[in-house]
Amino acid sequence: YTGGGGTEITKDLPDGPDGPAAPDGRSDGTAYRSMVESQGEGIGIVDAREVFVFANPAADRIFGVPRGTLVGRSLQEFLDEGEQERVIAETGQRRQGLESTYELAINRPSGEQRTILVTATPRREPDGSVSGTYGVFFDITRRKREEAALREGEERYRALVESLPQAVCLATRTGIEFANAAALRMRGAASVGDLAQQDIASCFHEGDAGMARDLRSRLLESEPGDRRSFASRSAGPGGDPIPVEVDATAI
Repeated sequence: YTGGGGTEITKDLPDGPDGPAAPDGRSDGTAYRSMVESQGEGIGIVDAREVFVFANPAADRIFGVPRGTLVGRSLQEFLDEGEQERVIAETGQRRQGLESTYELAINRPSGEQRTILVTATPRREPDGSVSGTYGVFFDITRRKREEAALREGEERYRALVESLPQAVCLATRTGIEFANAAALRMRGAASVGDLAQQDIASCFHEGDAGMARDLRSRLLESEPGDRRSFASRSAGPGGDPIPVEVDATAI
């Protein structure tokens, strides 16, 4: 059944009618099979040798094979060496009766690599022994690519900000969380850790600290994008005033 944000295989899937009638009038086994085969996420069962003994159409699609052909193939066929070792370790957990969720990179027969999120549960026999694994898996390739692109974008912007000749800081209610190289030089600090516990107002000359503190309070309460620009004086390493133009934006 599907519920609670995921799918669980509650029993093996017989080929023919079996058990009491389901609410739709079909036999229990037929109803379960129809429900599992119509799921959008991949659902499969592998034996102790990691060979598929059941796979729904979504599983065939995720692994990039024709419908109905994943059964009989080994999961190891679709894995690089490093991922094979991961699956062996995961299979060891199934033998101990443990379930887990993990990411796995698979190689389709076409050569395309996909990333799937697997939730694996021990498949038990009537005597309690573990004979394989129930698996539910989602293709998260697009999400992983988007996350990688976001990280790359963040790294590029961070490198750009770090290289700016202007001093740039990120200040919160509790202190300074980021300062680029120019800001560190202006304050005579070796790293942002030296400024982490400082109020942003401490970066200004004592004669302008009150104004800076008031501006910070108002920006923290304002809408993102609210921007204020003004002339002020920063406090240099020795406390001497340094004339600065401040451009502050709420985020």
